[in-house]
Amino acid sequence: MKLKIERIEDAGVLEKERIVFSVLANEDVGRYVVFKSKKTGETSVSNKTSATFWFPDQSVQRGDLVVLYTKGGSDKSSATQGGKSSHFFYWGKTSPLWTNSDDAIVLVNINSWAFHFPS
Repeated sequence: MKLKIERIEDAGVLEKERIVFSVLANEDVGRYVVFKSKKTGETSVSNKTSATFWFPDQSVQRGDLVVLYTKGGSDKSSATQGGKSSHFFYWGKTSPLWTNSDDAIVLVNINSWAFHFPS
C-alpha cells in the first residue's frame, strides 16, 4: 500500500476533524477507499461499515500528505516547504465521524473493480 494512515486529528470536532495520510510512493489516490468501521478485537475490525469515502482520481507524490476532512468543502492542493504538496479532500458529512473509542478507519487499495446496474 502506498498510502499510510498517520492519525486522526481533532476527533469529534466537525470543523476540524480529519484523517492524515502520508504518501509512501507515487500513486493515484483514486485507487483508495476509506471505511468507518468498529474495532472488534485488538487487531480486528468489523466487516460492517457505517460510512465510505472513495477518493477521486488524483496523482500524489512520495512525501506528500493527504488530508481527509469529515466536513464538506472543495478539494484542493497546496505546495509545502521542501517541494511537497498537501492534498485536501472533504467527506461532506454534517456531524463528526470519530466520536467513540471503538471507531476504526479501514483503508483499502482497489486496483480493479466492476459495477452493474440491475434492470
